[in-house]
Amino acid sequence: MTIDTTLEEATDLEQEVRTVALQLRDLKAEITGLQDRARAGDTGCIKDAATTVRQVRDWLRIVAETEAKLAERRQREEGGRGLYVLDLDGARASIRCRLDRLRACRGAGGVS
Repeated sequence: MTIDTTLEEATDLEQEVRTVALQLRDLKAEITGLQDRARAGDTGCIKDAATTVRQVRDWLRIVAETEAKLAERRQREEGGRGLYVLDLDGARASIRCRLDRLRACRGAGGVS
């Protein structure tokens, strides 16, 4: 018996992506607020800025991990084929056409 967990993984991953997007949006708003406070001359925002920078660093790590999970899932869905699949039949047909054109130009059917 095979248990398909693809749907569960997709739901979990989609939820994780939404969470990361919401958190990054909140951090962006927080950074904008800190910039406004700094422009206004509030020196107390330096400590808050350091905390926010740490949070941004942590969330960027989480984003990188989530992107890696998404890429892994895409690759699994494509059957491990990835983006760099060689089209050997297409290459073979292209080479045949080029050789046919060369033969036609050179008169390969005639006597040399």
